[in-house]
Amino acid sequence: MTLARIRDTKQPGETKDWYIDLSKWFSTRSDLPASVDLVQPSGALFTASLLGSSGMMLRLTMSGGSDGLTYNAQAFVNTDSTPPVRREVDVTVLVRESQ
Repeated sequence: MTLARIRDTKQPGETKDWYIDLSKWFSTRSDLPASVDLVQPSGALFTASLLGSSGMMLRLTMSGGSDGLTYNAQAFVNTDSTPPVRREVDVTVLVRESQ
């Protein structure tokens, strides 16, 4: 199950972030978000973190990248259950210098 798909554009020198509210997915669950793993491409820097006391907000940030290239990253949110449940957030960003 994919929690979110982000498609966006940014400039090479810009740092951009996105926030994904996880509360809808967890509203019917008894477990909580525990960690996030990130698979990212080379040439750009992505970071991922869970925010708030219960971790119900996922923040993804991207900086860098080369003009004209598209970058894809995946963040995997893991629950605190045993075994953990893992859900994916896909991010696709086109880096384009404004004219």
